[in-house]
Amino acid sequence: MNEVTEWLQYARSLTRLLADFIHESETVDCQRVAHGLEAIGALTHMSVQCTAQAHARMCWEQRAN
Repeated sequence: MNEVTEWLQYARSLTRLLADFIHESETVDCQRVAHGLEAIGALTHMSVQCTAQAHARMCWEQRAN
């Protein structure tokens, strides 16, 4: 679960950075915003995968006992 927390913290930090970029910019670079959103999506996807793997390991260990 530590990996999940780490991936989610990266996504949260990138979200804040992107929001700050949009707030401070007079014009929005749509390509940069799109890349940032894609990166947030990838980080979130990694979090979901790590959560699923952790859940599977936990279920496997419970069945073994």
